[in-house]
Amino acid sequence: MKKDRFKMIASGYLMLVRGGKILLSRRFQTGYEDGNYSLPAGHIEDNETLTDGTCREVKEETGIILRPSDLRLVHVMHRKHIDIRMDFFFMATLSRYTPKNLEPEKCDDLRWFPLTRLPVNTIAYIRAAVQCYRKKNVYSEFGWEGSGQERLQPPGSAGICQKFNNLKPRDARYDCHADEEEIPCAQRYDVEQA
Repeated sequence: MKKDRFKMIASGYLMLVRGGKILLSRRFQTGYEDGNYSLPAGHIEDNETLTDGTCREVKEETGIILRPSDLRLVHVMHRKHIDIRMDFFFMATLSRYTPKNLEPEKCDDLRWFPLTRLPVNTIAYIRAAVQCYRKKNVYSEFGWEGSGQERLQPPGSAGICQKFNNLKPRDARYDCHADEEEIPCAQRYDVEQA
């Protein structure tokens, strides 16, 4: 009898940064992390490339039309939470598009937040990915057994990996902004116009 191979779920995310702010969407009625902020993102479908899937999801959620060549990979996260996932975080330089919330049944807020002061209710692994992006770390592992925060230094690639183990969203060891003034979740930021 042939044994089935282990499979991981792949997801593509867009980190859209303008003027020191990052675009976040608050999940709503999805059954997963509702009320918390994430990035425009989604699962990659069968027979779809990572970049094609990321472009499709971004268009479905925000109306922003991207080509795969517009995307630049900035971070990869190997994540364990219920199942095993590979999360790919991309950036794109956009000046002519204004994002819109095209899925109000799944997202009840879409707005720009200071990159250095994410809302308290940002999903933990999203906060970790943004932290890694800011530190120019291209790979991280999130949710695996262990304790605390541990730097990984593969041979010849010192400083490119970060490992986050069993960290809670509001854990000061985890929050890269712990020494900065906390902004209340309810404070509004205007969406910048392109």
